[in-house]
Amino acid sequence: MGPMMIDRTVLGIDISGAHLDVFAHPEGRARRLTNDADGIAAVTALAARRQAFVVIEATAPFDQPLIRALEAAGLVFHRANPRRARDFARSAGLLAKTDAVDARMLALYGTALALRPTEKVAPARLALQGLVSRRDQLVAMRKAERVRLRTMSEPCIAEVTSR
Repeated sequence: MGPMMIDRTVLGIDISGAHLDVFAHPEGRARRLTNDADGIAAVTALAARRQAFVVIEATAPFDQPLIRALEAAGLVFHRANPRRARDFARSAGLLAKTDAVDARMLALYGTALALRPTEKVAPARLALQGLVSRRDQLVAMRKAERVRLRTMSEPCIAEVTSR
């Protein structure tokens, strides 16, 4: 059986760059916090106080600070596959697409299914993921710059920038 207990609180958290929309089930309490150190500390404290199972949708890179805080606090959480979470929402009739609805849907998803807790990722793997992500960004920037240089009509600009 999964990590759920009948009356255990499940926190569904919709994560964006600016906000953490939190829905506590079964209490039905919703709140919006900032996605910064203060908001993350508030979510972590809430989860610890209620011994909650936390369900978040994978939204890298915005979910990473919260995940690291949950891991550091020793809290149990599940990082949901966005497609599976959407399929669950459709099956439950939760068709509106707002952050508050998504948070509620994630809490219900964690209540209805026996979700496995997400395992802690080794720091070296996190560092490697960050480096690969940054490399991908730089490769894309280089490609865009090469395209711009080919269309450069002013020879002196093309000469200076190609060095």
